[in-house]
Amino acid sequence: MISIWKSPTLSVGWVTSQILRSKFFYSTHLGANQPVFAHLPTVLGPDGRKLSKREGATSVQEMKAQGYPPDAILNYVSLLGWSHPEEKEVLSKEELAASMSLDRVGRSDCQLDPDKFRWVSQQHLAQQSLEDLVLDVRPFIDRERFPDTGDNFSAVIDTLRTRLSTYTNINEHLGLLFPEDKLSAELLRKEVGADPEVKRTLIAVREKLQALEPWEEEGIGTAIREAGASAGVKGAELFHPVRCVLIGSEKGPDLGKILVGLGMEEGIRRIGQAIGE
Repeated sequence: MISIWKSPTLSVGWVTSQILRSKFFYSTHLGANQPVFAHLPTVLGPDGRKLSKREGATSVQEMKAQGYPPDAILNYVSLLGWSHPEEKEVLSKEELAASMSLDRVGRSDCQLDPDKFRWVSQQHLAQQSLEDLVLDVRPFIDRERFPDTGDNFSAVIDTLRTRLSTYTNINEHLGLLFPEDKLSAELLRKEVGADPEVKRTLIAVREKLQALEPWEEEGIGTAIREAGASAGVKGAELFHPVRCVLIGSEKGPDLGKILVGLGMEEGIRRIGQAIGE
């Protein structure tokens, strides 16, 4: 009760219980002023039912264990029954503290939206510094599936960061750069390189990359375009087979990011496999 007395405001979920609380403050001799009472909207689950442990309600600690950044959890929960004056949805702790007020709290029940939660989380991850993101993601990597994530882990995360919606989500995307089925990946590279025109393009790309120094995203992109020009190809005819050889898909991150993430030795090795060397 002392903690309640010291609180300048008190938010309660049920208006009917306010009567009991009011009686307590009037009947005590603590000399405390009655706090301001506010009714916050009831939070419903995705199915429209009230949240409860019996129905599998997720605790904040469980959300953190699932890989949601703490700031994203705070951000999303704050939007349940409250809205920013400028309708902003991605907010830092400082922005929340500066803009939070009871006059923006709604009266209707609000409903949890897992998709919206993941979107908010994705925005926070995209805004996080690469250095912090690397530190936060690393503990969530499944090392049984991905024992080796290359020599430049920061570059790997930078390549995949736009795909992440949670820290644990990294395990869904690491396979793009580090395939778990290495034999199938090698067979696919050889299949792509079996086309004579594609092989000629890959040989030109490898030659340019082998001579490249330093190994940086911008320089890699330039080298690949120059190789394409010498082989007489450009656009999809150039980028698709190279990307397919590197990650097993014609679509994906920019080739410069992929090759920085893989590193020079591994990138050139995969191209070599495709051309049979």
